[in-house]
This record gives sequence, structure tokens and C-alpha cells, in this order.
Amino acid sequence: MATPDTYHDDMDDGGTPDEKIVKEAMRRFAVCATVENDCRIRFIEDIKFANGDADNLYQWDQTTRDARGYGTIDERPCLTINKVRQHNLNIINDAKQNKPSVKVKPVGNGATFEAAQVYEGICRHIEYISNAQAAYDTATTFQVQGGIGWIRVTTDYPDYNDQSFDQEI
Repeated sequence: MATPDTYHDDMDDGGTPDEKIVKEAMRRFAVCATVENDCRIRFIEDIKFANGDADNLYQWDQTTRDARGYGTIDERPCLTINKVRQHNLNIINDAKQNKPSVKVKPVGNGATFEAAQVYEGICRHIEYISNAQAAYDTATTFQVQGGIGWIRVTTDYPDYNDQSFDQEI
């Protein structure tokens, strides 16, 4: 399997430092896209299969539909009875009832229980102002239906002061 470092040897082909960075980034992206391509295709297929119904035929592959004469006068029915959706909803709804949250534990280097409570309060505040529960629910849904679900924490500059370098999580 190719890695981004594999392509690092031919980087000395001239150009400005910025052009070299862009070329290296493009090479690394190409490697990542190649490695993840199969996973992304399967993710999309899994999402479609999990949400398939009689109208969209996501649970029937093209070969089977063609064999049944789909789209012709002599077509045989292609029924879809989605038994996957209910099982997925059971898992998703259970996860929504047992909401995830950040827990801070004081461990080592003079950490105290009181400091851990303060940090946990800060984390709860960040979750509240960012509507983190919606992100958790969306990540859980995609994780169950497609196998990939994630969230990310980012920072942003506050709107109230254009001159400040302060950031909000």
C-alpha cells in the first residue's frame, strides 16, 4: 500500500516553497482518496440499503433488476420489505436515550477533584452552546447505518470583537 511518504522522494522538482507544499498535499490527498475509495463506496451503499423502500429499490442490485426485466414491459416485481430499518432504529433510539457526555477524571500531576469538576462544567457549557447533542445523534445514526460516524471539536473567533485573537470552542 502506498503511503504519503512514498511520494516524498520526487518532491525536489523545482518551484516555490508554496508550490511544493501544494504538490505534496495533492499527492497525499490522492493516496488517501485511493485508500478510502472502497470504504466510501460501501458507506454510501450501506446508507442506501438501510433506508431502502419500495420506491427506490436500493436493496436490489442492478444485475438482479436486469434479470427480472426491470423497466421493460415483461418486468417481474422487485419487492422491498426493509427489515433492517427497525433494527437500526432500535440501536439509534437506545443511544439517544443514553446520551453521551464528556467525563473528566483527576489523574496524576496534582490533579484534584475540584479542578476536574470545573473542567467538566466547561465541557458541559461547550456542549450546550454548540448543540452537541444534535451532532452526537447524527454521528450515531451514520455510525449505525453506514459504519462511519464521527464528530469534531473546532474553534471559532467570536463575532463581538474583530480585533481579538480569542477563540471559542
